[in-house]
Amino acid sequence: MKRIIHAFIFVFTVGIMGLHAQTHNPGDYVPNEVMVMLKPGYSADALVKELNSQGLVGQFWVKEEVSKRYRVFLIAHDGILGESKKLVYDINNMDGVALAQCNYYVQSRVTPNDANFATQQWSMNNTGQAGGTVDADVDAPEAWNTTTGGVTADGDTIVVAVVDGGFQLNHPDLTANIFRNYNEIPANGIDDDGNGYVDDRNGWNAYNNNGTISGDAHGTHCAGIVGARGNNSAGVAGVNWNVKIMTVAGSSGTQSTVVNAYTYIATMREIYNTTNGAQGAFVVATSNSFGVDFGQAASFPIWCAFYDSLGVLGILSAGAGPNANTNIDTQGDIPTTCPSSYMIAVTNTTRNDAKNNSAGFGPINMDIGAPGTDIYSTVTGSSYQAMTGTSMATPHVAGAIGLYYAAACLEFIEDYKANPGALALQMRTYLLTGVDSISALATNTSSRGRLNLNKGIMRVQTYNCAGAPPPTAAFSANDQTVCAGTVVNYTDNSTNTPTAWNWSFPGGTPSSSTSQNPTITYNSAGTYNAQLIVSNADGSDTILLTNYIVVSANPTIPVITDNSGTLQSSQTGAGNQWLHNGNPVGGATNDTYTPTQGGVYTVVYTDVNGCSATSAGFVTSVGIEDPVVSFSIYPNPVSEKLIIDAGAVIKANIQIMDLSGRVVVNARMNQSMQQIDVSGLANGIYMVKLEYYGKSITQKIIKR
Repeated sequence: MKRIIHAFIFVFTVGIMGLHAQTHNPGDYVPNEVMVMLKPGYSADALVKELNSQGLVGQFWVKEEVSKRYRVFLIAHDGILGESKKLVYDINNMDGVALAQCNYYVQSRVTPNDANFATQQWSMNNTGQAGGTVDADVDAPEAWNTTTGGVTADGDTIVVAVVDGGFQLNHPDLTANIFRNYNEIPANGIDDDGNGYVDDRNGWNAYNNNGTISGDAHGTHCAGIVGARGNNSAGVAGVNWNVKIMTVAGSSGTQSTVVNAYTYIATMREIYNTTNGAQGAFVVATSNSFGVDFGQAASFPIWCAFYDSLGVLGILSAGAGPNANTNIDTQGDIPTTCPSSYMIAVTNTTRNDAKNNSAGFGPINMDIGAPGTDIYSTVTGSSYQAMTGTSMATPHVAGAIGLYYAAACLEFIEDYKANPGALALQMRTYLLTGVDSISALATNTSSRGRLNLNKGIMRVQTYNCAGAPPPTAAFSANDQTVCAGTVVNYTDNSTNTPTAWNWSFPGGTPSSSTSQNPTITYNSAGTYNAQLIVSNADGSDTILLTNYIVVSANPTIPVITDNSGTLQSSQTGAGNQWLHNGNPVGGATNDTYTPTQGGVYTVVYTDVNGCSATSAGFVTSVGIEDPVVSFSIYPNPVSEKLIIDAGAVIKANIQIMDLSGRVVVNARMNQSMQQIDVSGLANGIYMVKLEYYGKSITQKIIKR
């Protein structure tokens, strides 16, 4: 019974809050409000009284009775108590409460409105732009249906550190997502927050040991891939729409500069851990688009050790492989061969899911591929540009880690805070097992695949989360506009791990299915709905897409006639394609064709909807001697196998018709003897018609 009520609440909240869809990102909720369903006999006043008696700072009150029949109330609090998501967890465990949830805004599932998303950002959503392979991408829109990044379930602001040459901090597509250390007063020459770094309001410059960040096109490009502001009607969308990007200059020069940069990142995360988020930064990943070609890990012990130092604090590091077609397992590379489980080595894939010819590989040390060829992102001058390299692939992976923390449940985040090193490695496992397996990386990376944001999120959501949400239904079809008789392949895209599927396909064959990914045939013209209900132990969800499949009727089968040596199709005008012995005749697309050689001619007619029908074969004897043939048709009566014997090799069309003239068997004879299975025909009288070289014979048979 509890699952049924849970599903009702989901549907009901969509109805009452749909008007907010245009102004909020997926996963946003009304702050300082919790929606509760109470058990019978327990009142909202009693709940508020109990909450206010616990000695908490601030007050709760009943804001609205949402549903009297189902005892649903909106409980408000004054905001002093912390994030609504944390309160939901506590309120859900109270004796009188059946269910509790945040008051989420609800919106349609759409791709972002950033100006260049559809045309330029193939890595996020590959629709075949510029000759690309459809779906050779990271499935970003599918992932964004779950989260667009920004905060964890516990209210932590997620930070991804990008170590590079510099950044344009005021780029219009980045400035809102740049991490600011608000405990530091800028440009006063004082270490205001006591973290050991003076004036680090905007991050750290490890080259000059100060907080002044200079502009750099490469760094700005990488930052945009991680977290250009999404859905702001301008420019591009990053892997995360709302993440905070910690800008750290220090990607080149000497190894000591790199270590200096990593030290700042580690310091900020350690301060966050020890102050319970009051200071520092909740850094979960670093993006490192730099390195040393052919470097051997034994020569870089301090550099390599820093990935473990960052890792035990809860930070995974994505490192770019070399921009050369070298095997790092045998030839070396830094940082991608550093022996740390917290280092994730990244190579570069193209819009056709190939490994870029100028990108490193190695089945042991190279972990994953990600799009890195012709990647369009932010650059200095408040502009945008396409760049290529493992440098572009790496921030896709670092950004993915940030996105996954936004999708993780409260239990995962709490366990991560208690044991950050171990849970960071669990997140690495989710990342590397949630890939798209592609042939180009099968022997070139340890994961054998390319980054897939949506699959990674689905892995993250397999964590054992108490009170996990029910599944969210979603699906797609390989084609929505088809011709009668076409097979449509449906794919389940539901999230939160459903365990059962119930499909409904009016007009389809079969009309229902319990398979996860069913195959349906549509035989009749019309417009049809499709519905999916998914469920698991935590509840169910339904999605109904109306007028989803449009089926066009196939044209009438054309008939060929002979007009003094010229073949005529009954389907007049263009759209006819003539075939000789099964092969298309070049340029023969009108309704008439004059053959120049003997053989079997057919015509395929295709209408304006792209639907086609093929004629029966028409045999001509142009240019060959007209043979004299004597056919034997036996046994007669027949029960299973009918034999047609010409005594010599002959080419002929065979049709078996019932007494109404309906053709029930079409066959082709290219030999001296042809056997036809008639066991499936109903008992009765049939006519067998043989057409060969412009002649025909007809014989009656009896099926018993």
